[in-house]
Amino acid sequence: ERYVAVKTKKFVVYPYKLQNNKTVIIEEEELSSKFPKTYNYLLKNKKSLEARKDSRKTFAGKKNWYGLIRFGLLDHFNNEKIITSGEVREHKFTIDTAGYGFLVARIFSVTISSKQYELKYVLALLNSRIGVYFLHNTAPRKQRGYFGYSSEFLNNFPIPLADSSLRKKIVQKVDFLIGNIKKEDMKKQIANAEKDIDDLVYKAYNITEEERKIIESSV
Repeated sequence: ERYVAVKTKKFVVYPYKLQNNKTVIIEEEELSSKFPKTYNYLLKNKKSLEARKDSRKTFAGKKNWYGLIRFGLLDHFNNEKIITSGEVREHKFTIDTAGYGFLVARIFSVTISSKQYELKYVLALLNSRIGVYFLHNTAPRKQRGYFGYSSEFLNNFPIPLADSSLRKKIVQKVDFLIGNIKKEDMKKQIANAEKDIDDLVYKAYNITEEERKIIESSV
């Protein structure tokens, strides 16, 4: 949900490691010696694991019979990141600082490679009225009021490098929202903080009053 800190609810066996900056499967011999209880659990369920299909082929007879079909990137999971559902009815982005891993379809994350941009600053841009306006006018509309926020459209989201004092004010507002967004007794303060973010984001994009009216009349 918007600005709601991600909390881990489920755990998975993830038999992978980083090797030369690549996510690679832990070989069976290493898995059995370093993680014997995990290995024995997988071994007990080998038939079921081998019966899984990747496309039309099963895992039977494969060296990676205990691996995941879509195993993702370990260094990506470990990074701080912004996450959103790929199919959304309500426009909502949040941040993960706990190394949350997601392996289901249609969930996307945003990481920032440049140190010039604070992740919470980008989060504010995405959650702002400008973020809604841009993505609702570029991402495809699905059935029942959903939009498809795939990486194709997220990668095209324009991110202005506002001056540091403006970015700092925005990040402070984001910190407030992350810490208080679920508190029922602070609805007014939360609404004010979101309005303040919109005002600051308009400045970051150098939006005119006329442009602001167009944006706010359509979102």
